[in-house]
Amino acid sequence: MTVSRNGFYRWLQATHLQKVSSDAERDAHALACWKASRGSLGSRTLSVVLRKEGFNLGRYATRSLMKRLGLSGRQRRHRYVVARDINVAMPNHLDREFTVEAPNKKWVTDITYIQTRQGWCYLAAVVDLYSRKVVGWDVAKTMTAELALRALRLAKLLRQPKGKVLVHSDQGSQYTSSEWRDYAKDNGVELSQSRRGNCWDNAVMERFFGSLKSEWVKERCYPDAESAKRDISKYVIEYYNMWRPHTHLGGLSPNEYEVAA
Repeated sequence: MTVSRNGFYRWLQATHLQKVSSDAERDAHALACWKASRGSLGSRTLSVVLRKEGFNLGRYATRSLMKRLGLSGRQRRHRYVVARDINVAMPNHLDREFTVEAPNKKWVTDITYIQTRQGWCYLAAVVDLYSRKVVGWDVAKTMTAELALRALRLAKLLRQPKGKVLVHSDQGSQYTSSEWRDYAKDNGVELSQSRRGNCWDNAVMERFFGSLKSEWVKERCYPDAESAKRDISKYVIEYYNMWRPHTHLGGLSPNEYEVAA
């Protein structure tokens, strides 16, 4: 088959225009995803998101794309330390077994500080180790056993576990209180606690709180606890559970992982 020179150049131009259009679509999609994350996505996570959307781009190509578009992520660096053995009275039934084969078998929980213009408020959260999904949370002006219980009650309400659930926490006063123990006894909850002074026994919660603060609340100053609660709920429901890729889950979000299972 003979192709004229003019025909060849028309084909070449059409191919080039198609590639430019495709590249522009990819760049626009990458920018939209980065903005949706409030500028937190790094090259590794953004490449996972783009591949899910049909753009075949590796981590280093994504890094070049971000550099060209003037984008930079806020993914925090993970620090790993060797924990010391410390004897404690409360049993650590979880024993760092963070991989679980079914939902609603093992949950982890903790409380962290969130700054507002009116002072500190406190976020209690519960995560299902199976999918790393945040299944319960609440925010309050005071760090009490009731705050911890509200997060756990919400988890029980939303998940409706069929059998006993292991719930792991640190040894904070909220989790050693009689209210916490009584609720566990009456509601099919087996309690587990980290060794005293050893945050790595609850590393999954530490990582979630770190992601929340670096990706979402780092550059914000909430007017009050209620504003913080609304925005953190948005992060949990619309971003973290529904959309954010998780390395432990093979690049899926917690919701996607549970649907795919």
